[in-house]
Amino acid sequence: MINPVADRLRQLEDAWPELPGIFVLWRVADDWPVEYISATIARLGYRPELFLSGAISWCGLVHPEDRSRILAECADFMAEGRDRFTQRYRLIAADGTIRHMEDTTCVIRNAEGRITHLQGFLLDFTDQQAERDRLDAQIQRRADAIEEQRVWLEREIMERRRAEQALRESEARLEIAVRSAQITLFTLDTGLRYTWVFNPPPGIEIAAMIGRTDEEIFGEEGRSLALFKKRALEQNTSAQEEIAVTIQGVRRHFRISVDPMQGRNGHAMGLICAAFEITHQKQVEAALHDSEARYRAIVEAFDGFIYICGPDFTIEFMNKRLIERTGRSAIGEKCYKVLHGLDAPCPWCQAGRVFNGEPIRWEIQSPLDNRWYYVVNTPIPRADGTFAKMAAILDITERKAAEDQHEVSERHSHTARHLANIARLTGQVAHHFNNQLTVILGNAELALDECRDNGLLTFYLNEIRSASERAARLSNEMLISSGQAFTRIESYSLNELIDNARATIEDGIRSHIRIRYSLADALPNLKLDPSLIRQALLNLVANAVEAIGDQPGEVEIATGIEQLAGTKLNALMPVVQRTSGAFAFLRVTDSGGGLSPDVEPRLFDPYTSTKGIGRGMGLPVALGIASAHHGGLVFESRPGKGCTATLYLPLTDG
Repeated sequence: MINPVADRLRQLEDAWPELPGIFVLWRVADDWPVEYISATIARLGYRPELFLSGAISWCGLVHPEDRSRILAECADFMAEGRDRFTQRYRLIAADGTIRHMEDTTCVIRNAEGRITHLQGFLLDFTDQQAERDRLDAQIQRRADAIEEQRVWLEREIMERRRAEQALRESEARLEIAVRSAQITLFTLDTGLRYTWVFNPPPGIEIAAMIGRTDEEIFGEEGRSLALFKKRALEQNTSAQEEIAVTIQGVRRHFRISVDPMQGRNGHAMGLICAAFEITHQKQVEAALHDSEARYRAIVEAFDGFIYICGPDFTIEFMNKRLIERTGRSAIGEKCYKVLHGLDAPCPWCQAGRVFNGEPIRWEIQSPLDNRWYYVVNTPIPRADGTFAKMAAILDITERKAAEDQHEVSERHSHTARHLANIARLTGQVAHHFNNQLTVILGNAELALDECRDNGLLTFYLNEIRSASERAARLSNEMLISSGQAFTRIESYSLNELIDNARATIEDGIRSHIRIRYSLADALPNLKLDPSLIRQALLNLVANAVEAIGDQPGEVEIATGIEQLAGTKLNALMPVVQRTSGAFAFLRVTDSGGGLSPDVEPRLFDPYTSTKGIGRGMGLPVALGIASAHHGGLVFESRPGKGCTATLYLPLTDG
C-alpha cells in the first residue's frame, strides 16, 4: 500500500519540476522515520537519501522551541480522528538559517483503519513571514509612537499645570525674597527717570522716586550713579557697580545691576535695574579688616615664631620672625623639615590631638639648633569641619639656662647651709674634745713622772697617752674640716710643695696604680699654709687611690692657673661670696668608676666613705683647708670614667 503512495508522489514530482513545496511521507513511529521525501528538500541544503537512510532525523530539523509543540499537536489531531490538518513551525536549514514552513498533513490508514503514515506538503513562507514581521513591527512602532505622543501630551499638560502653579508660587516667593533681601527693583526711561519702583529702600517713598532722576533724589551723590546708568544705556549693555548714598543722614551702600530694555530694533528703550543693599556686609568687611590688621600686628609683634599648617603638616602661614629664622618663606613645605631639619613628623609632636580640636603646649629642644622652645599648639576650625594647627613658639633657651642655674644655686646653697651647720657642730665638738684631751694628756704625763719604776702601770699610762694623741689628731682634722684650723701663712710654690710630697705619695701607692704629674710651668708663689695644703693633697690622692681599688688605673696630679667667673666661680664649695679673677689650682684625677648619684649630695659630710675604708674625713678636711685659704673645692664625677677633685686658691704675688 505504501509503495503506490510513494510512487504517486514521485510521479507528481516528476510531472511538476517546479514543485513549490516539499513532499514528505512519514511512518508513524518513534522519531517519525521518513520513507519518502521530494528532491526539493535540497532548497534547505539537504539530500533526500540522508533522511531515507536515517542519517538525519526529521525531528532533528525542527526548531527546538517548536518540536514538542508540533508532536503534541499531531498526537491530538490523530486522536481526534482528523484526516487532514495544518501546522506551522520552523526548520533548521543545512547552513543554520531558520526557515518558516506551513505543513499540510494528510492521514493515511491501512485496511483496518489504523493510522500508519502521514503525508505532508510543506510550503516555505519565510519571506512572507519576514514581511509580516516587518509590517507588524512597523505597525507596533507606530502604535508605540502614538502611545508615546499620548503620554507626552498628558505629561506636558501636567507639567504645564505644575509649571504654572510653580510660577505663581515662585512669584510669591520672589516677592517675599526681594522684600526680605532688601532688593529694590526699578525701571528707568531713556531720560534716566524712574518709571516703576518695587520695594524701595527704607527711608524713601515710591512717590518721591517716580518721574525723578538720581541727581534730583540724592543731589550731588546721585551724579556718579546717573553717569554709570547713562553709560550702560548708551552702550546698550549690562553693567554692575557698588555705590554709596546718604538716606536720612545714614550712609548706605548698594550693589546695582542694570540691564537694557531693548525694542524690536534692538535699541535700548530704558533700563531695568536691581539694587541690593550691602551696608551690613560693608560694615562686616570693615570690622574684619580691622580685626585682621590687629591680629597681624599682634602676630608680627610676637617675640617668637608663629606658623599655621594643615593635617598633612604643610605650612600655610609664617610670621616675619619665623621667616627671618628660616631664611626664606617656607609656605608649602613640611613644618618638621623647616623647623627641625627632620624628614618625618617630630617624635614628640602632638598634632593628632590638635587636629582633633585639643589645644596642646609643651617644651622641646630642637635638634636643628639645640635651643629650647616653649610651644603652644592651638586648633583652628575650618569650614569643612577639620582643624588646622597654629603653633606659637617662644625661644626659652636663656630662661631654661637661668632655671638650671637657679637650681644649681639652690642646690649649692642648700649644701653650703648643710656644711656650715656641720662645720659649726664639728668645730664646737672638736674644741670641747680638745679641752678634755688636754686634761687627759696632762694628767697622763704627771702620772708617768710619778711611777716610772712601775712597769705595768707605765705601760697602761703610755697606752692612754697614745690613744689621747690619736684622738687629738682626729680633733684637729675636725677643726680643719670646719675651717677653723690655725694656719701659718707663708709664700710658697705649689709645684715645690708637690715635689716635696712625692716620696710620701708614691710610698703609699700600690704597684698597679700609676702616678702622673702635669705641673704648670712658672707657677707663681701663693700665700698658703704648706702643711695644710700638703694634707689636702694627700687626702685627695688617698681618695683617688681608694676609688681605683684593685683594678689597674692612673692618678693624675696637675697644677695651673684658671680664670673663674660666673657659673664656674659659683660652682666652688663652700658657697661664699667670691671675686672673679685668676685662681691657682691643684687638681687630682683618677680613672676609677665614679660616684653613684645618691652619694654626691653627702660627699662633703664628715665620716662619709664610699669604699667602706678610712674615716671619711678626706674631702671634708680638704674643703676646710680650701675655706681657710679663702679658696674653694670642686668635685666632678663621671660615672664609669672616674672623678676629678680641684682645689682652687686665690692667686696672689709671692
